[in-house]
Amino acid sequence: MGQHARLYKTKAWYRLRHAQLQAEPLCRMCKQLGRVTAANVIDHIKPHRGNLELFHDPANIQALCKPCHDGAKQAQERTGQLRGGNTEGRPIDPNHHWNNPARSCKMTKPTQCDNTGRLLPITREVGNGCHQVYMRQVRLSIRRNC
Repeated sequence: MGQHARLYKTKAWYRLRHAQLQAEPLCRMCKQLGRVTAANVIDHIKPHRGNLELFHDPANIQALCKPCHDGAKQAQERTGQLRGGNTEGRPIDPNHHWNNPARSCKMTKPTQCDNTGRLLPITREVGNGCHQVYMRQVRLSIRRNC
């Protein structure tokens, strides 16, 4: 809050805060982590820094519990990264490279079956429908349907 504390004592803020807690009673970050926690703090997604339009924008606020607001959200504002993962183990930070499909990498099986140790072409999907082909030495033990 600091120098903008006066904005949090206005009637417009209390109305906006109350409406947000009614619309979103659970902590948004805890929900992403698979936990059910009551929200008791309204947080600005993008820091307003005294900008009244951004301060009173309903699309710029989210409901959080006190531990998420004081811990994870503050760390995100300092470092630019949101720590933690969801129930599947994926990072909850939308800007994390694992959550960016254009940067994801998926390996496919060799195009030939060979157990002699020769170099075989391997295809790697590099995103946006593009593929990269490179050579890799493959030694296969007993393999069926070759």
